[in-house]
Amino acid sequence: MSPHPPTPVQVPGISREELLRLVGRLQEEKQFIDDELRRWMPSQELYPPRIHQAMSYAVLGGGKRLRPILLLCSAEVVGGPARKLTRAAAAIEFVHTASLILDDLPCMDDGLLRRGRQTVHRVHGEATAILSAMSLIAHSFELLARNTAELRIRKHQITEAVEELGRAIGSSGMSAGQHVDLEIESYGSNFENLEFIHSRKTGALFIAAAKIGAVLSRASKLQLEALASYAKNLGLAFQITDDILDSTSSAKELGKDVRKDDGKVTFVSLFGMEASQRATSQLIATAKGSLSIFGAEADLLRSLADYVGIRKE
Repeated sequence: MSPHPPTPVQVPGISREELLRLVGRLQEEKQFIDDELRRWMPSQELYPPRIHQAMSYAVLGGGKRLRPILLLCSAEVVGGPARKLTRAAAAIEFVHTASLILDDLPCMDDGLLRRGRQTVHRVHGEATAILSAMSLIAHSFELLARNTAELRIRKHQITEAVEELGRAIGSSGMSAGQHVDLEIESYGSNFENLEFIHSRKTGALFIAAAKIGAVLSRASKLQLEALASYAKNLGLAFQITDDILDSTSSAKELGKDVRKDDGKVTFVSLFGMEASQRATSQLIATAKGSLSIFGAEADLLRSLADYVGIRKE
């Protein structure tokens, strides 16, 4: 099937003006996150400077910041101190950025472009890129530990937050998803493995962001389950949209390599463009439905789901 531009998901009851306001609100949140990332990023002057310059190059070179926004929103929706969790939010973004550095390596996806610039290994070398990714992950746990130490929460909540981050990164999370993605021919190009890849490579960190924000805000079990369900469906919708955009957009529009998935199993290659668009719409609706236990305090999370359906980058 020849790819054609997807129709943006227009959720009933949301006007163009409301969507524009949504984009403006998300830009405000992104700017706040960007400022906090600079605040918690190790100085580029710290010795040895090259590794810290590579870390800053990767993190501060752009990005949508959806995962840290999700963490802070999840805290806010359960009445937590969202603005006191900025180190935890930064930790999530540092982990995400580290995963992009590793994904782009020649031994992985061999990426040339990321966030509109050359990938880290092409600028700073492969060895420094790997070490910068490792350092970002280590720094994320340091930040999370410092953040939790300041909060008046129980020990088991601190433990749960740290476990969530570790689980999202490890061999049952992002690492597992990337491994199966790289070895898909030996595991089988089918829907089950595609879902496994997306739920780990993308979805795991979405879920961790929501749950960490909620756990550190003393969320109830019901609230935690609702936010985890929301994040799971949001993450999958995000990845299917990525598959669609990879088939229909240019590197200039996306700020990263496109058509890298040609010949690989994706939602578009398995089900076609129209079915992938419908799946995205259904997942967004399911994600928003998971928030039914909340009132207006969850409106930004609902809007975030709408944004995933209309995004062009």
